[in-house]
Amino acid sequence: MTSDTVVPVLLSTVYARFANEPTQARRDAFLAHASATAFAAVMSGDGDARAMMNGLRRATGERRVLVWSAEHREQADLALTPVAGLLSEATGPPTIGVFLNDGTGAKLGYYLHNTVALGAGRCRPDGRRELAVTITLHYTAPSAGLPGYVRGSVCPAGRMRCRPTCWSSHQPAAGWSVRVETGSLSASCVVTTMASRWDRRPSCSTPALGPS
Repeated sequence: MTSDTVVPVLLSTVYARFANEPTQARRDAFLAHASATAFAAVMSGDGDARAMMNGLRRATGERRVLVWSAEHREQADLALTPVAGLLSEATGPPTIGVFLNDGTGAKLGYYLHNTVALGAGRCRPDGRRELAVTITLHYTAPSAGLPGYVRGSVCPAGRMRCRPTCWSSHQPAAGWSVRVETGSLSASCVVTTMASRWDRRPSCSTPALGPS
């Protein structure tokens, strides 16, 4: 296992290789050994420290590395950093979150890729602006050959069930279920925000999108 193969090995290959019930203990042992080896390598101090920090920075930005502490003082310090993973609810530019939940309860998430686009919509009479969130899902799983443990029992081969959820700091989350087949599918939702909270102008006729 190398830096080029670690992702497919840990997220896909290992589940196909140890797919049967009697081999699950061997799979767990393999994953535990791989994690321990990687952690030991990082903690040893060997290797390129700058490359590791850049990797951690990217992983934090993608919300793949999150840290929480049961110690209140430590958690208070962590809450001020991106590694806490908190979504801002403060008055200001809205925070938009898009979350994908694999409805098959299996291991198909490895084959699901997505892009998200955010655009300003119309301004409502009550002062709220609509924000259009477009999610494009690209599903690359093979139509045959995946073991049942990876494919699950909810959908036939070549399909998966996914539940996208849009969250805005200015309104409750909204989610819906979609069925994805091999290929691409676009879905969209509209969230609203009080323009007067974050647009310096009294009207919301001019787009003033904040970070997403």
